[in-house]
Amino acid sequence: MVLDSNTYTMSAAKAVATARVNSFGYGAVNLQVSGLPSGVRAAFSQSSLVSGAVTITFSANSTAVKQKVPVILWGVSGSRVHSVTLYLNVSPT
Repeated sequence: MVLDSNTYTMSAAKAVATARVNSFGYGAVNLQVSGLPSGVRAAFSQSSLVSGAVTITFSANSTAVKQKVPVILWGVSGSRVHSVTLYLNVSPT
């Protein structure tokens, strides 16, 4: 997996990341994120794909705290697990 950047800053409480996913040779790659702070969520354009681009939209509500946090994007396919770390500058609504 490759991200279009390693740091994302929210504007109007949102940030968008694009990841390129290549098949691990074990079928579909299932994506998930970990490390999101309270009040922040992530939505995938597609959470499972064999290969291609996926958009991840991060959004913060009014309870989110302004901070910079590491977020891990996980890709799991069969017994293979890949991860990439990005940094999200959270800015609530």
